[in-house]
Amino acid sequence: MILMDFQIFQEACPTTDIAYFLFTSASRTIRKEHEDDLLQLYHKTVCDLLESLGWETWPEFTLENLKERYSRAKFYGFSLFLVLFSLHAPYSKQKALVENETFEWQHRLMGVVEEMCQSNGA
Repeated sequence: MILMDFQIFQEACPTTDIAYFLFTSASRTIRKEHEDDLLQLYHKTVCDLLESLGWETWPEFTLENLKERYSRAKFYGFSLFLVLFSLHAPYSKQKALVENETFEWQHRLMGVVEEMCQSNGA
């Protein structure tokens, strides 16, 4: 089975999509409090789906392996967050959006940067 994601056309581990989603869509609080639960849910859902289709789960697809690969994919999610932030910041100034929204993005940026520094031992 091959999953195709045409948004960014590349062959990659599904953890890159998980990291992309969590860093661009979830708050730091959600990631901190529920990251493990979300990874467990993802793993269980994929395994259950494959079983319902009559397919075997590949031996390398363990929860521990998923967590390890996700840990490596976090930088990918972080880098995409930075790209989206850099695209959003000029837009918010140009369109004169509510100051609270700009502050929220700045707050999220600082939280993501701090989180990456902590997870990499910086």
